[in-house]
Amino acid sequence: MKDLSIDAPGLDGHSLPDLEWVGGYVHINDTVDLTDLTILPSLRSVGKELEIRNNEALAALDGLQSLEHVGGTLEIEDNAALVEIDALSNLTQVGGIEIVLNPVLESVEGLSGLSGQITGDASIGGHPALAGLHGLEGVTSVDGMLRFANNESLVDLTGLDSLESVTGDLWINMGWEDGYPWKTPSDALTSFEGLESLEEVGGRLGMSIGDYMTDLTPLSGLSSVGGLQIYDGGGVSSLAPFAGLSGDVSSLSLYQMPNVETLVGLEGISGVGYLTLFQMAGISGFDGLDGVTSVDEIFFNEVTNLMGCDICDFMDGLSASPSDIFVQSCGDDECLDWSTLTCP
Repeated sequence: MKDLSIDAPGLDGHSLPDLEWVGGYVHINDTVDLTDLTILPSLRSVGKELEIRNNEALAALDGLQSLEHVGGTLEIEDNAALVEIDALSNLTQVGGIEIVLNPVLESVEGLSGLSGQITGDASIGGHPALAGLHGLEGVTSVDGMLRFANNESLVDLTGLDSLESVTGDLWINMGWEDGYPWKTPSDALTSFEGLESLEEVGGRLGMSIGDYMTDLTPLSGLSSVGGLQIYDGGGVSSLAPFAGLSGDVSSLSLYQMPNVETLVGLEGISGVGYLTLFQMAGISGFDGLDGVTSVDEIFFNEVTNLMGCDICDFMDGLSASPSDIFVQSCGDDECLDWSTLTCP
């Protein structure tokens, strides 16, 4: 069969017992009476995406126990009664994952058959009842973007213990849309436990972490990121876990982290595309950015202990002046006119 769409009422109790292969997509959308997927007891492989969306009564995926392969994205979205996906435990390969907006989903342990690389984007979000990521222990890399957001009961990232690399962006309680960040900091997420094996993020590592996250130590294995963006880190006092980073980053953006008093931990970074310090009241100098020799753009705002001569000293260490500089609400009037200062 090329493609399969299941979207009609009255299918509960029916079955396609001989269907093992679908070369194209399978869409199971907008049903009102399907409580499980026993309509597909023999399905083993889907060539493109498997989309299970907006099924009012679907409480479990029973019936998909034979499924082993999804060539495209496994998309499970907006299923109001879906509690678990355990029937997917024989699934070993997917082209991507999008499991979002299933309000009573409690577990993703049905993904326990996955191992190695997910060859596409992966997103798990919008699940107030989801308390853990157990089921993803076999995943070692994501060849695309990885995002977790709006999982209000998630206390740590245990389950990602084997994850070593993400080639795209890694977003935790945030993302970007139309050129602007959106953020959903969580009071429940208090630890990045589970990310101890993570070494490389090819895109941006972005996180909105809230006041109850105090320790970033599980990220200390990182050696390379394409960019680093931290928002709403009121509980964090140290950037030392990033001491293993080296090379250039497209952005280094630190927002609303008043208890961070030094940038020590960032010594390995040599070049920054966009450098932002916003509402970083504890920062009074650039110790930790000693290795930075180039910055394309600078934005400093509400860094109330940063003085004009601090900025002068930092600029003197750059190989060329940034193309764009914005400085406002810093520690003295001279910081606004740093370029005219003669500093000791």
